[in-house]
Amino acid sequence: MAPDGPPAHYRHHDCTGEAHARLTCDACGTDVTAHDIAPEPGPGILAHLGRPGAGQSADGQQG
Repeated sequence: MAPDGPPAHYRHHDCTGEAHARLTCDACGTDVTAHDIAPEPGPGILAHLGRPGAGQSADGQQG
C-alpha cells in the first residue's frame, strides 16, 4: 500500500461500503493470496511472442 494510504477507494453503490478484490481458486474454491499462486504464460502471450504451443489450452487442446 502507498505510504499515505490507497490511491483510490472503490465504493459499493448500494451501501457505500468499500469493495475489495477476492481471489479464489477455480478448481477447489479456496481463497488465495499472492503467496499461494504462481503466474505462468497463457496462450495470448505465447501467440504474441510467436512461441510453440500458442493457441492451445493448458491441457494441450487447440483453443
